[in-house]
Amino acid sequence: MIPDDVIQKVRERADITAVVGEIVTLKRAGASLKGLCPFHGEKTPSFVVNPQQGTYHCFGCQVHGDSLTFIKETQNLNFPEAVRALASRVGVEIVEEKPLRPEQRAQRIKKRALEDRLFEAQELLTQWYELNLKRSSVAQSYLKSREITTESAQVFRLGWASDDVAQFMRWVREHSVELEDLITLGVVIPFDPNQPDKRGDNRLNGGRLRFRNRVMCPIFDIRDRVVGYSGRVVDPKQKIAKYLNSPETPIFTKGDQLFGLKSARVAMRSNKVNQLILCEGNLDVISLWQAGFQNTVAAMGTALSERQANLIKRLSPAVICVMDGDAAGQAAAFKSLPTLLAQGLDVRGKLLPLDQDPDSFIRAYGARSFKEWLSDAQPLILVKLQAIAKQYPRDPIGQAAIVKAMLPLVQLIKDPNQRPLFLDIMAKEIGVDRSYLSERLVDSYSSSQGDRYSMQREQSLANRNAHTHQDHHPQAQVNDQGGGATKNKRTLKKELKDRPWWANVAIQRGSIRTKTRHFGDKPKGEADLKIAPAPQPPRSLQVSQELSVSAVSLFGYEREAISTLFYSPSLLNLFLERGHLEYFAHSGVQRFLISLKQERDEGRFATGEAFFKTENDQGLIATLKDCIAHPPIQDEKIDPERALNDLSKRLRLGLLQSQLNQTVEALKQLSQTKKSHDSDSNDVLNQQRQQLLESYQKTQAQLQELLHPLKTS
Repeated sequence: MIPDDVIQKVRERADITAVVGEIVTLKRAGASLKGLCPFHGEKTPSFVVNPQQGTYHCFGCQVHGDSLTFIKETQNLNFPEAVRALASRVGVEIVEEKPLRPEQRAQRIKKRALEDRLFEAQELLTQWYELNLKRSSVAQSYLKSREITTESAQVFRLGWASDDVAQFMRWVREHSVELEDLITLGVVIPFDPNQPDKRGDNRLNGGRLRFRNRVMCPIFDIRDRVVGYSGRVVDPKQKIAKYLNSPETPIFTKGDQLFGLKSARVAMRSNKVNQLILCEGNLDVISLWQAGFQNTVAAMGTALSERQANLIKRLSPAVICVMDGDAAGQAAAFKSLPTLLAQGLDVRGKLLPLDQDPDSFIRAYGARSFKEWLSDAQPLILVKLQAIAKQYPRDPIGQAAIVKAMLPLVQLIKDPNQRPLFLDIMAKEIGVDRSYLSERLVDSYSSSQGDRYSMQREQSLANRNAHTHQDHHPQAQVNDQGGGATKNKRTLKKELKDRPWWANVAIQRGSIRTKTRHFGDKPKGEADLKIAPAPQPPRSLQVSQELSVSAVSLFGYEREAISTLFYSPSLLNLFLERGHLEYFAHSGVQRFLISLKQERDEGRFATGEAFFKTENDQGLIATLKDCIAHPPIQDEKIDPERALNDLSKRLRLGLLQSQLNQTVEALKQLSQTKKSHDSDSNDVLNQQRQQLLESYQKTQAQLQELLHPLKTS
């Protein structure tokens, strides 16, 4: 862990103007500097840097922070990586909080010196490979045949590794590179005394060059350093591996890197694209980059690792897997699906025509066709469902096999709004009842956890029996919660938090109708679900059973909004600052929300108790307590700005629809009013009708503008 004083020292030494100025062109504007925001597209500068405070702020997209935040966001680093990257630039040494023994410190210094030496050798070697590419007619001919431009070769720093050992050794001597370092980097394969028949060149001490007559594709890490290579053979007739990667080294682990990471980061930072393209081959990445799809990476022909999936997530929340048009391409994408879903990514996929890869498709049909072909990519889990469904007949054995293969993938879906929808599609595709899938999902989760819950039940029974025969301390008392498991309150709270959504639902077998939870409405649907009771709210929020009051009538969207704002203090502050309080028609609700903010501003834990003590309307109190009795289901990573916009839109939409309905009812009542012989009375009725019609038209226009903003504008 990096000490806080070190982090503060890095912040103090960093020059925000120099850090931001490497990416943004800044111009003086009084005491501050302004430029175009790197986090969203804009034509008029709204990105302001304050050198005195060491901060930046964009008035367009509302991003703000300091030098560390800027490094972290623009380079897609986590916080410790950002601190280390900035510390190396400003000359701050990162010292571990735990003191190291002398031998540990010496070992660490030796390790860092080796890594620095290897990175330097790797960079020199990359430059030499680049120079060889320009000199080699074989390499140039190959690039021309693959339609790889000079610009692409420069961006990806492509090189050429020949089999000329004499030339290689001249370079080694000229740059004073240690042969041992090249062996460590895997560029030179050392002589193995146990295999004397495989002795290589004496100039390499019996070793041999790993990369020979290959186009070299450097692999960059998240800090844009060359960590390894992927060599592409140029002669298709050679019966050797098409791609040859660097072996594992102190600075390179194949499962930790993505080819094309450097160029994809630039593309994602421009905000011109919102999803990443994942393909198989390195040259596919280069070909797509040339065609304008600069948001492309490749896993270098290996099964996608958790680390690689995490890198994808840091670049974009959505990814499209472009599969080669053969069985191997499809299998590779399906193999990566669980890893991508486990990271919470929105994963889509598209299978190329038979015997096609992205490179050949682009060259044959062009970039526009590829873009159109990519536009209707389906969720990869549905592509897999359709592929598996073709393998089995529609009989009980085949249907059970499909369910068994697909449910573990549904478990991995992070978004609780998506899972039920995928179950609906699965039920229709497989031809089984939706409730059957829900039952199997619960069973599948239990089995995936092994005997965890059964062991807990056995332990629970053992504890219960033990407590029956002997005394125990009050602290050891436990509550009986679902499935007979007895747990203390702290353990129960943690398990309820960590337990996935389907573990909170118990299916009543043999029932006919299904109930689904809708906020503000009673459960309704097609089959009965027994939902585990939520934890009881604080006593101050509980409605007394002895109190018989007439509750205030609120719409479902209003109830949902009250609950959301109560449990989201930051959202409530934004809601009030934007003046959205008027979307609640009931003045008592407005007073309640203002009271909540006052409690929080005073540093107290807001429960609404202060409002309930002063409010006389018991019906309103009962309704508000009912609204906030149970927390709403919320996404932990939801964007506050987006959540506020969605909440405000629903409230305004509901308010306008309510006003529209009231106006229609008033017009109906007015039309039923008989005309009087008194002309003045008739004039009043006509005037009222005209006012109602104008109000109706105005409200309807506002409703249309809210529902279809692009059409009305």
